[in-house]
Amino acid sequence: MDMQLGRKRLGAVLAVAVLIAAALFYLIQPAEEGAVEQATIDDLIASTSVRKGDVGEVVAVDQSSPFFAMMATPLAVYYDISGEKYTVPLLVMGNSPETQENGVSRSVKDFITASDRKNGVFIGRMPEDSGISPSVYIETQCPRVASREVARTFWERSDGAILVHASEEGYDAAVPIAPLASYLNIPVLVAKETSEVRDVLRDLQVKYVLVAGKLEGYRKTWRVEDVYEALNSTALGVPSKDGTLRSVMQDRLGIVPEYITLANPLDAHEPEVLSSVTYVFNGTLKSKETGSTYRPDTSDPSHTFEIPEGADVNIIVDSYMTFTKNPDPRRNPDKDGQRSYTYIGVDKDSDGAIDRLEFFAPSLAYRNIHQGSTSVAAHAHMRHILYNASPVQTVQIAGTLHESFPENVPISLPGSVPETNYTI
Repeated sequence: MDMQLGRKRLGAVLAVAVLIAAALFYLIQPAEEGAVEQATIDDLIASTSVRKGDVGEVVAVDQSSPFFAMMATPLAVYYDISGEKYTVPLLVMGNSPETQENGVSRSVKDFITASDRKNGVFIGRMPEDSGISPSVYIETQCPRVASREVARTFWERSDGAILVHASEEGYDAAVPIAPLASYLNIPVLVAKETSEVRDVLRDLQVKYVLVAGKLEGYRKTWRVEDVYEALNSTALGVPSKDGTLRSVMQDRLGIVPEYITLANPLDAHEPEVLSSVTYVFNGTLKSKETGSTYRPDTSDPSHTFEIPEGADVNIIVDSYMTFTKNPDPRRNPDKDGQRSYTYIGVDKDSDGAIDRLEFFAPSLAYRNIHQGSTSVAAHAHMRHILYNASPVQTVQIAGTLHESFPENVPISLPGSVPETNYTI
C-alpha cells in the first residue's frame, strides 16, 4: 500500500513538474509573429532605431507613384532619440506632360544646379535628364519592392515601422500618420499583404507597427482609424498606461506646437463639373511695349463671354500669339523679348477696355512654342476660379513683337508697327 501510494505521489509530482516546465517554456518564448497585441503611445515614445547608409546631399523620387515620396520622407527628414533633426531636400521628378518641358520641371533642374546637390538617393525610375548622380539608386516602378529595399538599405534596426496597404485607401489612411515615420525615425513599408514584409520586419527586429489600410498586424499593432487619432498621438496627446496624456512631439521630442494647419479633405478630390462651355476668339494685334504693370486699353483687341451668374466658375485660358521675324539676322524672338499678356476682367463702361481686372496670363510665365530651335509663338496658360462674379466678362490681349526699326540695319518696314495673329 505504501509503495503504491508513493508511486502515485511521485507520478503526481512529475506531472506537476512537467506542467510547470511547459508553462515556463511558454512564458520565456518570444511572441509568435502572428500574435498581435495593442501598441500604445508609450511604445512609440520609447522607440529606438539604428540607421545605416548615408542619403547624401539630396533624396529624389519618381513621380509615378505617391508612395515613393511617402517612403522617402523619413530619409529626407528625421529626428534621432535625442531630438536632433537631420534634413536634406526631397525632390519629386519625372517625365510629366503637365510641366512646360514635358519632362522634369525646370524648377527642379534649377534647384539642382543652384544648390549643386547631385549626390544622393533616387527611388523609382530615374529620368535621363534628372541631373542627379545618385550613390544609391533603388530602380523599380513597384512601390512595394522599393519600400522593402529602402528599409533594408537605410535601417540596421528599428523598433517600429509604418505598414501601408498598397491601395488608394491605404495611402489616404497613411497620410496623417506618415510624419511619425520622421519623428520616430522608422521606415514606411508598402504591401498588399503583411506576409510580403514579414521577413523585413523580423530582420529589423520590429516590435510594433502602425497600420494604415487593410493589412494584418505584426506583434504590437496600432491600427490608426482616423485623422483625429493620428493628430492626437502626434501632437495633442492620448492616454498612456498611467492615464496621463502623452504625444510623440511633446513627450519624445520636447516640441510644443505653436500653430496648426487645417485642411479640407474635399480639396484632394476633383469637384463635380455641372456644365462647361468653350469660347474661341481670333484676330490681329499690333505690337506695343508691355510688361507686368501694363493695363489694357481700347487699342487692344477685346472680346466678351458669359459665365453663369452667382456660380463658382473655373476659367481656363489658353492664348497663342505668333511671333514676327526680325529683319536683323542677328535677332530672334527670344532676344527681342517677344511676349503676350492675356487679360480677363469686367468692362464696366462698355468702351472695349477692362476696368476691373480679375486676372491675367503672361506667356513669359508659361512657354514659347518651338519649331526646331526657333521660337515661333507665345503660349499663355492660366486657370482661375471666379466667385459670384459679373456674368459678362471681357478678354483682351496685348503683345510685344520685334522692333519696327532695328538698330544699325538700313531697312524700313512697310507700316511702322509690326502686327501678328492670335487665338484665345
